[in-house]
Amino acid sequence: MAYGRVIVNNYPLRDTNIHSYRTDPNYFSIVQIGNEIKPVIAYAVFIYNTTDQNISVQAIVNVDTTQTYPDISFGNPYTVNSSGDGWFVENFQNYPVEYISYQVSASTAPIIGYVFMELFVYRR
Repeated sequence: MAYGRVIVNNYPLRDTNIHSYRTDPNYFSIVQIGNEIKPVIAYAVFIYNTTDQNISVQAIVNVDTTQTYPDISFGNPYTVNSSGDGWFVENFQNYPVEYISYQVSASTAPIIGYVFMELFVYRR
């Protein structure tokens, strides 16, 4: 069984700062994926970058959404070329985390465009 959810909704990236659900909650979401009945076995993220710069995308996980606990980087960062897109799939069987989100940044500030991401979670 799989389901999809928009996790970054047309974020207009215009600087070189790291952006996430903590810095820009109107654009970024943190999604609950933990479920003891049907555990996550893998997830895929579709990233659409219409900016004029390459972007770096890092998965982050947490134990809740209260922003009390620090986010933990999960896996390796992805690079998505300017005006490009990509699918990235991760095996998730051995990581008992409750919530997932993403951080987005660029090494050169984009002048135009936005970032869109949709997360697809696959359960047993």
